[in-house]
Amino acid sequence: MPEEPVFDPEHPLAVSSPHLTGQDVRLAQKALKHNPFDDFLQGEVDGDWGPECGRATLRAKEALGYRRSLWSPTYGATLHSYLTGAEQLTDAMKERRQRFIMDERKDLRLRALKVAKGEIGTNEHPDGSDKTKYGEWYEVNGVFWCAIFVSWCFNKAGSEVFKPGKRHSYVPTILTLAINRERGLDQIRHPEPGDLVLYQLDDDTNADHIGIFEEWEEAGSTFKTIEGNTATDDVSREHRNMGMVYRPGSGGLGFVRVLK
Repeated sequence: MPEEPVFDPEHPLAVSSPHLTGQDVRLAQKALKHNPFDDFLQGEVDGDWGPECGRATLRAKEALGYRRSLWSPTYGATLHSYLTGAEQLTDAMKERRQRFIMDERKDLRLRALKVAKGEIGTNEHPDGSDKTKYGEWYEVNGVFWCAIFVSWCFNKAGSEVFKPGKRHSYVPTILTLAINRERGLDQIRHPEPGDLVLYQLDDDTNADHIGIFEEWEEAGSTFKTIEGNTATDDVSREHRNMGMVYRPGSGGLGFVRVLK
């Protein structure tokens, strides 16, 4: 039985002209694409070490916690060992990786908030129908759409969690997942821009409405959100299920953070 191919530690890979090809290229591409951390390679394992492979190497080094001075597009044996599990990250790398993950999550929330801001003033059509472009995207249209709007915004921002037709059209489900810290959601007490705000608007105990936290108006008391399926003239409970994207000031039932 032939031995498994092994990456050659004496020959690191760098983008060149003509492009490098061969067994080591394929081994490196496989490691960049299939590893415990992330899919860093935006392309196929094709045995051709082109510019995307250099970019994938930079992504991997940043995400694994390399010191910034060591970020380069050159792929060597040490990176290969980390990606394949032959060598464990150092404690310092783990700390830098954790900071990277937290920064990336924050960026995701801010991107989703920016998407939501761009949708302010969007109405359902026809009026009173609950039909929107968000429902068309989710493949469930003509229903209350506050949670679908949130899903749409985070999907556009690059979230792995919110996808068409997947689990997040019903506000109580989002809260349950967050309480159990499942599917990339976590219940929190102190919201930051881009976190989710859940409301309980009637006399039962279920969460009924959801929006995206924008900023505090009065610290710890009132804040601004961007919500779908709400109205411009009032923020009282009878106006929450109305047909547009708006920015009301409000108080909420609880807060949820999107982790990925």
